Amino acid sequence: MNETHPVSAEEFAAASREYNRATMADVMQLLKEGKEQDAADLICYRFGNRGQWRSANVLYVFYDRFTDPAILYRCIIDTYTNDGYKFPRRVMLRAKKIAPSIPAAERFGDLPAGDVLTVYRAASTPINTVRNDISWTINKDVALWFANRQGYMLDGAFNDIYTPMPVYSGTIERNKIIAYTNDRNEYEVIQHGNVKNIVELHPTTEDVQHAMEWHMSQRATTYSV
Repeated sequence: MNETHPVSAEEFAAASREYNRATMADVMQLLKEGKEQDAADLICYRFGNRGQWRSANVLYVFYDRFTDPAILYRCIIDTYTNDGYKFPRRVMLRAKKIAPSIPAAERFGDLPAGDVLTVYRAASTPINTVRNDISWTINKDVALWFANRQGYMLDGAFNDIYTPMPVYSGTIERNKIIAYTNDRNEYEVIQHGNVKNIVELHPTTEDVQHAMEWHMSQRATTYSV
């Protein structure tokens, strides 16, 4: 009988590096062959969202090699929604440049009507630079939940030691939005540098509690489907 041995952390890391190098080579080959959609799919869905080989980092390597702006736009937005942490700003600025050419039905989805929309964000970013943060939401409960989520225990009790993040509101013109998505029930407006009239909110305890209850109801709905 052949004995099996557990894979060491070093062996696993080496295998992962080799796998990712091979996949990077596949992306390069697909782009050379003009198969940009296949390359975009590999970038968006084959790599994870941690470490050196994150999807966002891989996209940063290859985004300038795409010639089809619509495919690149979708790849950027899909990658961002799956791997938005410290997303390469230069890549998002490319999506911002492409966005006006994208059909409204794709770019805005089910974004509510209106030429100007109110948006919210929870962030530790100072108020004078938060306009450059990429993710905002049209749902204030989403922002309040993000600002306070680490202070709430599993039973809904609040940890008084935790200091919530600031919550901001502002306005943005519809035609300045790069993309809108609600794939994660976050009513997310993706933008860069175009939120105006920004003020810091001072939510009440009731406001925060409502946001926590809203979030729990969303989770219950998601897991019951």
